[in-house]
Amino acid sequence: MSDYKKYNNVLLTAYQKYANTRDLVAKKQEILSKLATKTNAKILFLGFNPLCLSLDNFGIAEVDEPVIEFLKEQGKTFTEVDLTNSQPWDYVLAMDEYYTFAESDEEQQQLIRVLSSVTKTRLITTLRDYKNLNYRDKEFSMPVSVVNDTDRTIYLEYHMHGGTSHWDSIVYELDGEDNKTHGPYKRMPMYFKQLAKFSMDGGAKSFLVQKNMMWKGLIRRNFEHVISIEYDK
Repeated sequence: MSDYKKYNNVLLTAYQKYANTRDLVAKKQEILSKLATKTNAKILFLGFNPLCLSLDNFGIAEVDEPVIEFLKEQGKTFTEVDLTNSQPWDYVLAMDEYYTFAESDEEQQQLIRVLSSVTKTRLITTLRDYKNLNYRDKEFSMPVSVVNDTDRTIYLEYHMHGGTSHWDSIVYELDGEDNKTHGPYKRMPMYFKQLAKFSMDGGAKSFLVQKNMMWKGLIRRNFEHVISIEYDK
């Protein structure tokens, strides 16, 4: 199982602990309303994305059984997608720094090639600005406290750097009683210019870091830049 799938199991667990999930989805809705504008568009999600809960008849990939079972319990209509054997989708959403879950440049480039092949109109993804990232932000993500009617859980990400280009991410899930540790997850940075070049090599027509549009994940308070990559197929 890929580290991205394992990481998304943690995201699902955190989502289920939030008290007001409706507001959580609504706050992220701008991404679909502004960047996925085609009527009756085919939308593919990579990983667990709360936005998929506002839709039906979507595709999903890079998820493990807990996410699939949760979506079925919610009554969602969806298609499990094999990225290596799929027709193009109008919009593909790969959030939570999908491209950083890799161990080599070659693996990152392969991830880009695969997503380029399944994107018809626009690929939407997120990254932090690793070129200008403060060192303190490289070691720890900003923790988040998830509160509901019965308990409070703190999520803290610790990034163990083994050099300048790779790190292992560990997620601590702390509720005072049943504390858990998730990971490590193998990671490496992806820079804006790097992603733009590899995407263009994969057939993209344009690359844009969105202004005034950011993504905040479920288990950290850090914001990520929303990036749209245009295709014409």
